[in-house]
Amino acid sequence: MSSKRGISPVITTVVITAVGIAIAIAVILWITGIAGSFANYEKVEAGLHGCWLEEGSFKIRTCLKNTGGSLARISTVLVNNVPIEDIDGARLSWVSENGESGNSVPIPLNTGVNVDVDLTLPSGASCGGGVLTSGVIISLSFRSSNNIDYKMTVQLP
Repeated sequence: MSSKRGISPVITTVVITAVGIAIAIAVILWITGIAGSFANYEKVEAGLHGCWLEEGSFKIRTCLKNTGGSLARISTVLVNNVPIEDIDGARLSWVSENGESGNSVPIPLNTGVNVDVDLTLPSGASCGGGVLTSGVIISLSFRSSNNIDYKMTVQLP
């Protein structure tokens, strides 16, 4: 007579429990990773406050607000796809509602804080294959350090 032996019920229970615990740990780590990636996203809202002509230059005031879950930085400001520092006579300044200010990029955007950005563009300046004159529609892009562009169009007065 041959003796057949199977796996004891105790060993089976231990193996199934160990596999279940390993799967549960893997699922928890996966969910934690997903939650962490959603908590640290970048989203910036850009709005136009006004555009006017003053002393031969166009003044443009915009407001940026970081509504994402982590700090964002504006690394480049583009006018018609040309960096503002490459436009002769153009200037940039910014001030945040928490008191920070500056005259160049980068512009730090803390979560939930409004930052007013003022651009001064000389009338008649060459920009992106065109000339900045009254009635022209320009494209403004605020590029973050993560290479995300936040765009708006503005008609010069």
